[in-house]
Amino acid sequence: MSSPTGRRPWPRRRSARWLLGSVAAVVVAAVAVWNLPLAGQWREGRPPRTLVIDDPGDGRDWRVLGDGEPRSPSIRGLDQRWGRTWQQGLHSNEGYADQLSVRVDRLDSPTWAWLVFRGGGDPAERDGKLYDVAELDPGALAPHADERRFSCARSGVVDGACTRWWVWLRYGQYLVELEAVPVGDPATAAPAWVGTAVAGLDRSLSATGG
Repeated sequence: MSSPTGRRPWPRRRSARWLLGSVAAVVVAAVAVWNLPLAGQWREGRPPRTLVIDDPGDGRDWRVLGDGEPRSPSIRGLDQRWGRTWQQGLHSNEGYADQLSVRVDRLDSPTWAWLVFRGGGDPAERDGKLYDVAELDPGALAPHADERRFSCARSGVVDGACTRWWVWLRYGQYLVELEAVPVGDPATAAPAWVGTAVAGLDRSLSATGG
């Protein structure tokens, strides 16, 4: 059937296919542009459960308190996650114990991880309302990470001393959170077992490439 102008009308099916194809092309281009700046930081996709360390690695007897997929905190771009918490044997005098928590998040892309790393995902920032948080020099911690942050909660009693420690790392599309709560008086340096645990995580995540 011809139109009043004598021209053949554009078939509706062809028009719909053209429109869908155009939208798909725009989406593909947008995704490519979104991921382009950090395209070189993609790492091998592995289940986060296989990347969490088996234990803190300092030779002491640690007991697993929790092992699974945490529901919080909620972050955008999250694909998979796994967390594990340990407690060292009860302290003979104080009645409490060293505690360490680790979580590995795999995001949809390095770009998402980059945004979350600096967009409120930092555990020290998240707990900033509860503690007087100080950001520290990470030094040689986690040399294979693309980005690193090292923070502590000031005691308010001993100048420069802390009672809680956080390590926040990014490896391509992976984010790693570590929180350590040691037994004893506030200290100006993190316990050695914190560095040992971070070194274990760094070896595990470095195996994904990058």
